[in-house]
Amino acid sequence: MSTANDVFRASCNARHAATVEAGEHDELCEWRDAGHFLCNCSKRRREAAGFTKAPSLVHRYPLCDRCWEEVNHTGDSWECERCHVSWRLGRGDDDRGEFTDDYGVLDTSPWDGVPA
Repeated sequence: MSTANDVFRASCNARHAATVEAGEHDELCEWRDAGHFLCNCSKRRREAAGFTKAPSLVHRYPLCDRCWEEVNHTGDSWECERCHVSWRLGRGDDDRGEFTDDYGVLDTSPWDGVPA
């Protein structure tokens, strides 16, 4: 009868065997089937590649899903200048934009140069 600990060890050993088969471990691997389930193989591989300083996280502004460019923040809203769209902050539907170049119905008659 196998205990939960036996099942856990068997699953750990099976996962380790798969990663060894994939070439992710070296001859200095500290892994032991008897219960030492940690090793430094990935650290040695990373350092050998010269990757010794952790990268920084880059925070990006949201993207407009029409032109896929970053939008600008005005303090009150996000704006995509290329698409002429603005998203106001603090509303429940922040992902719904409004056109910034929509000035209502324009008179389509030609202008004769005389103000009305």
